[in-house]
Amino acid sequence: MSLLENDSGDDGEVRHKRFDYNAPSLAAITEFLETDDISDVKAAILLNQTPQEIYQMKRHIRCYLRAPCPWITPRNLVDNAGKTLCSKDEHPLGWMMPAGRQGMLFRHLVVPPVAKLYPDLFAEPDLQTQIRQDQPNGYGRFAQAPFVVCREVLIRMIEACAEEMREHSCLRDADTEFQHLSPGPNLKRARLDGFEATETEEEPKPKRQMVKQLAFTHVKTVVSLRPSGLPKLSKSTVAPSESVKAKPAIESIRRGPSTVAELLEQERAVRAQSRNALSSPASPTKDRKNSTPSATSIEHTPTRGERLDRAIVERRRLYIHNMVPWTKKRNVADFFIGYNVGAITMYVSDAEGKSCSADFQTYEQAKRAMKDLDRTLLLGRVVDIEVAKSSLRMDEEGKDKHPLPVKPAARMSSTR
Repeated sequence: MSLLENDSGDDGEVRHKRFDYNAPSLAAITEFLETDDISDVKAAILLNQTPQEIYQMKRHIRCYLRAPCPWITPRNLVDNAGKTLCSKDEHPLGWMMPAGRQGMLFRHLVVPPVAKLYPDLFAEPDLQTQIRQDQPNGYGRFAQAPFVVCREVLIRMIEACAEEMREHSCLRDADTEFQHLSPGPNLKRARLDGFEATETEEEPKPKRQMVKQLAFTHVKTVVSLRPSGLPKLSKSTVAPSESVKAKPAIESIRRGPSTVAELLEQERAVRAQSRNALSSPASPTKDRKNSTPSATSIEHTPTRGERLDRAIVERRRLYIHNMVPWTKKRNVADFFIGYNVGAITMYVSDAEGKSCSADFQTYEQAKRAMKDLDRTLLLGRVVDIEVAKSSLRMDEEGKDKHPLPVKPAARMSSTR
């Protein structure tokens, strides 16, 4: 059973970090040690890390691989295309050594500094901690892989990062490593609120309908004919009766006109109301000129276009600016994983970068996410995070800073 097929049964975890996969079992760890491959998904499953944490870990590994080695190389080092990377009897960089046992001694220099950055994962634990890590939980899974597995994951990640730096020249410099566009792995189960599947992700196939829908192909029009024995309606029966005229128009409007007489009566009542409104002596325009503005007219009530969003009122919506233009909703969801992020709305990118908004369940979660992740890296670029404000609130703050001049009250002249 591989790590990616490790989805049978429960693992006892409430919130998954491992690209939304389950915790590894003993069979999955054993098969991982028998092979030599490594990927971001497998590393996140074994180390119990988020996609953003795996991305940061690889950036730290590449940073240490750019440092020169203290030893000289006994032969010329070339890349896959045959280009010479380092000549003989020179000090090579960490990523220049080829994969395999030839560069094991050189790349071993990267293990101690990375283990110092992540002591909970790669530092050798004491005896009690190691015994606790070697015991699976009640579901037969490992919340954290044993130390020997974590150290093997680190060595394979160093090998993979060195191979990527030899293949892609943009990864060899810290200023250009964000130009490398690698396809992001898909999440196993989209448990995030507001998460939408992109074009690269596989959408589930529609389920086959077990019950066939009824198809009304042959529909015939049924015409009800009046029996020949009934007498024809006369003009006296068509005319509205006294009971129909006595009913108010409001009641007929509420339940709807049922006959032609009620419809005519309703139309007469509406015309009479409009004539009475036009012929009233108190004109609203004249009263508006002579009357003083009331308190209700001064109060600003938001119109249909100014209605505030509930997330903005409760201050649980954050704006993220200065993102790279190719940022997707999946990347933002992975960036805020663990903070119970909700709906994510992407905006049109401009020359400076791309922006989006993210809603959270509570204000405390949004505040904690902004405090922890503001001015941090998202896909290799530092992003700015701020609390969303409504246009009305921004207008009120602007008025407080720059108050408008007050016009003097007009002198009223009374005519006798």
